[in-house]
Amino acid sequence: MFDDFMLLVKGECVYFGNFSTAVKAFSNVGLICPIYSNPTDFFIDVCDIDNNTKKLVSAQKELFLLLSKEINSDYKENKSLSDDNTTSKLLCCTKEYPTSILTQMSVLSLRAARQWIRDPGMFVSELVQYIFIGLFVG
Repeated sequence: MFDDFMLLVKGECVYFGNFSTAVKAFSNVGLICPIYSNPTDFFIDVCDIDNNTKKLVSAQKELFLLLSKEINSDYKENKSLSDDNTTSKLLCCTKEYPTSILTQMSVLSLRAARQWIRDPGMFVSELVQYIFIGLFVG
């Protein structure tokens, strides 16, 4: 039921992408998932072996390198096409967020109010904390 899947082993990225293509990526490295076995269990078992982990990490690094080269080449092409359009670059970089600060504050306040209504115990504990800190600091 995953959409995106990232598998890390000892801080190294072993696989990143759609879960549906993970089995194929492992088989491209030579690690074939047995028929009628759970792919998630297979991934865990395969990643316990250091030699397999090294293969998977190197394959993932090659993929990341290839993707970064493609992204950089696309960026250079787009930059050369829009060098004369510097005003549009400045306009897109000056606006930080797509919504105003008032909209953001109202949405966050409404969310906090809903959480307090749904869990009165949390509301009371936070209220006591706020009062204590206010008295302590004041």
